Amino acid sequence: MNGVHIAALADATWQLLENVLKLFAGIVLIRILIPLLRVDRFNPVSQVVHRLTEPLVRPLRVILHPIGRFDLAAFVLILLLHLAARALLFALYDRPLAPLALLAGSLNDLLRMLLGLYLVLIVIAVLLSWFGRGVRHPIVPLIWQLTDPVLAPLRRLIPPLAGVDFSPLIAILVLQFLLRLITPGL
Repeated sequence: MNGVHIAALADATWQLLENVLKLFAGIVLIRILIPLLRVDRFNPVSQVVHRLTEPLVRPLRVILHPIGRFDLAAFVLILLLHLAARALLFALYDRPLAPLALLAGSLNDLLRMLLGLYLVLIVIAVLLSWFGRGVRHPIVPLIWQLTDPVLAPLRRLIPPLAGVDFSPLIAILVLQFLLRLITPGL
């Protein structure tokens, strides 16, 4: 294999690993949000999130106990996932490993993931609102419960005008602003 093929293989490998990491880290992030926002933990989707993440969270919980409703073990897991991904990326591209840069970049990635998750959840909530709250799937109340803590304060500030709720639009604009403000890939 020549250098071009090796670089293409490294890029494809990184892309695959990054997508798997983002998917699992998103599930862990939702696990963190469920108790934090008092989302129904008996919801079938909440149960799936718990079952998928429990094998990796349980060993960390031996040392890291929850702080109130904040699942410290799940937070450390998601941080470790981001640290491992960044270390792998640095190794793939022969960049020196700087521990503080890895930590700062991982925290940055985590914040960007949280903002991106909320952006997606709010867009989905808006789409669901077009069909009404009567949609009978367990993920629907989960989405409402996850987005309501962000949208409720905005609804108090900006009441509906002519029956139209502008809080999701404002939230989306603020989230996009914050995502642009945070430097990607520190």
